[in-house]
Amino acid sequence: MALVKIAVTTNGSGAGSTTSQPIRGTLMGLKVAFGGTPDAGTDTVISEAAGLGRTILTLTDNITNAQYNPMQAGNGPTGTALTFYSQYYLMFTPITVTVAGGVASTADAVVVTLNIKED
Repeated sequence: MALVKIAVTTNGSGAGSTTSQPIRGTLMGLKVAFGGTPDAGTDTVISEAAGLGRTILTLTDNITNAQYNPMQAGNGPTGTALTFYSQYYLMFTPITVTVAGGVASTADAVVVTLNIKED
């Protein structure tokens, strides 16, 4: 297992984003931690910066430090939604953490730690 830390520093408007180096492996879970005195209206989006461009997790008006186990919905061969979920597999994919409405001008305003099972 490898831990990949992505820290976002916000600007004067409380917005910012940081993109990791490419990651390869299975996303087993992640932790989101808020620094400083976060604003209750903070929105955080964790997504792929390349490849399929999937959104992995969206937190709206949320400043609770927590751990998550995001999963993706399965689809059948005709595109029909199936009733199973699987972990995200990342194939040399950088991950971007984007923050809006956060506390202004703060280093490490949001820190996301990804738990990756390497191949």
